[in-house]
Amino acid sequence: YTASFTLNAPVARNYTFNGPVALSDATRTRAGVTNIDFVVPDSFTIADLNVNLSINHTYVSDLRIRLIAPDGT
Repeated sequence: YTASFTLNAPVARNYTFNGPVALSDATRTRAGVTNIDFVVPDSFTIADLNVNLSINHTYVSDLRIRLIAPDGT
């Protein structure tokens, strides 16, 4: 799939990540997990976060997408 992340901070900072990224395949005993770490080198309060994903997959209903904060929430 390809992913594009843009983070807009109060002081007009933009950070973008662009794929493509290969998805990990599942096996009979293990789910396929693909992680993308989006690193922001600055410290500030996020005013707005927009995430756009474009995914091509044979069984889209098999996919689970999660956005996880640095603190794990």
